[in-house]
Amino acid sequence: FDKSVKLLKNLMYSFLICDILLDFVFPFISSIFISVTL
Repeated sequence: FDKSVKLLKNLMYSFLICDILLDFVFPFISSIFISVTL
């Protein structure tokens, strides 16, 4: 049981980190893409 709780927490953390990364990285990439296409 303890292991599964740990795993669940790790999953939640990775989802959170991915979400934050997407929030930062996506605008950055899209701005680069826009500047390249223009």
